Amino acid sequence: MKDLSINDVLDIAVRAEDLGAKAYADLSKKFSDDENLKDLFESLARDEVEHKLFFMELAKKTSNLKLSLAEVDREFLQGVDLSRFFEPIQKSQNMSKTEIFKLIYDFEKESVLFYVGIRDVVEDEKILDEIIRVEKDHMNRIMKFILTDSQYRGIRDNWS
Repeated sequence: MKDLSINDVLDIAVRAEDLGAKAYADLSKKFSDDENLKDLFESLARDEVEHKLFFMELAKKTSNLKLSLAEVDREFLQGVDLSRFFEPIQKSQNMSKTEIFKLIYDFEKESVLFYVGIRDVVEDEKILDEIIRVEKDHMNRIMKFILTDSQYRGIRDNWS
């Protein structure tokens, strides 16, 4: 794998958020007969669109800053590799509900790691903390469906 630059990393983040938004929009249609799932996927899609716009703006800012990745950051971000989810997510329409939830949970989890890596390089971007928090919330909401096949309403929701 080639050495990553901060521009490469932000391009991957933009692609990941774009792919997530499209996949979640498609999944909301696939599960349109289940109001809870439809609402979940529509909500996730909206969040991903917002995140994509943020990463596009961050890419513009950092292109002028000439940031470089330290070796440890470059190796970490290469190891996380969000791009490995791109093809499976594009094919998720043909998967079972269980397979879809496992895939998108893993994608969200890997996104959190990837965005923590970006935050470590671009330290003054506080909104990255908020995106990471939202991605963690996505994981919680998805896990709730995996565990109980029910709607997750918020942090005070009972997991049993």
